[in-house]
Amino acid sequence: MSVQLPVKKFKNIRKSDKFKCAVCGDKPTGYHYGTISCNGCKTFFRRTIIANRKFTCSKGGRCSFDKDFRCACRACRFQKCVLVGMDPNAIQYPAKTAKEEIFDDDEAGTSSPTDDYEEQMQMQVVSLASREDTAFAELLDTLMRKETSTVYMRRQECPWSFDITLPELLEKPCILGKSFVEMCKLTGEESTMQVYKKNPIKFWMVVDMLLACEYAKTFPAFHQLKEFDQRILLSQVVGMILILLQAFCSLEQKSEKLIFPDGLDALSFQLTRFDHRFEDYFRENYCRPIALIRNCGMEKQHYILMKAILLFTPGLCDLSPEGQKIVDNERARLCCCLHRLLISQYGEAKGVAKFAKYLMMVESFVRFNEKKRSHLEMSVILNKVVMTPLGDEIYLKRHFKYNK
Repeated sequence: MSVQLPVKKFKNIRKSDKFKCAVCGDKPTGYHYGTISCNGCKTFFRRTIIANRKFTCSKGGRCSFDKDFRCACRACRFQKCVLVGMDPNAIQYPAKTAKEEIFDDDEAGTSSPTDDYEEQMQMQVVSLASREDTAFAELLDTLMRKETSTVYMRRQECPWSFDITLPELLEKPCILGKSFVEMCKLTGEESTMQVYKKNPIKFWMVVDMLLACEYAKTFPAFHQLKEFDQRILLSQVVGMILILLQAFCSLEQKSEKLIFPDGLDALSFQLTRFDHRFEDYFRENYCRPIALIRNCGMEKQHYILMKAILLFTPGLCDLSPEGQKIVDNERARLCCCLHRLLISQYGEAKGVAKFAKYLMMVESFVRFNEKKRSHLEMSVILNKVVMTPLGDEIYLKRHFKYNK
């Protein structure tokens, strides 16, 4: 339940170092349109809504800015206003004088004990809202940086290791956020172009598996798990993360079929290698996830949150009670963030409906992943595929030591 506050400035908020504008980080002037913010961002948001202005980002919505560069991209500034919770419905359209609309910090006047009490309560709400807004914005920024690093690594000719086991991978430092040179030092592997030339599909699947595991290693909650729980979790969710990653990247390329960074059409390639009996499987595996997220209107912010939610949605598995609690708590935190984002973008009714669609989508990705397990098991039996050690643990769940 949200608390409706009057649209005005609060006394002494400028003099406090406890608060920052949730949009640009500058000193705030009050709690405007549901979010603690500065006068500049408040005015920008108000004028944008009233004038019904539309902006387009030349960088695809990936601009980062602070108080010194907040005017550099109006599209990203407005998007940030929405993300941190500014409510268009809180804007008062009838014209008012400046004195009627706001209260200046140095405005003279007396106040009653009741006014003082109400102001103290409002400031407590502002403080809580400020912390929530900051945590919300920081989570989105962190997830976006992780995704940017993943895409960067995915497009590099990195020396990936195809013989590494899951325990060995978990012991190594995380490569996400590292430079190409640093990554090469951490892996210490030679060129993998021979693997690519032999089977490009296998190459990309292993690369995306490795990146999904590295992605998991960036979460503090993941490091709270024991190694046994980490391995169980990854064996359940990495396949789903791969499907979402590959589908969204293909959708960004305006493709209805799975396309890898080198332009390889996965469906066409596989249909030349397998019997026609597998055609329905490949069409579903390489086309259906893309159609699913396209029909839901998945945006980049939705995608990065859904990817994180999938990481902590293992379903029924053998996690320890302690591990299950950690996973459940992290998933709940991420779901709350997605719920808040959707409501801020679409309003209460549409936001809740879209949130429900995304939750149902998780079940679809579980089914996609289990079908992929079955296909790989059959392919191994038919000698169509030779699994890597990592693939054995992730998909076939081999080499597990189930002794806690």
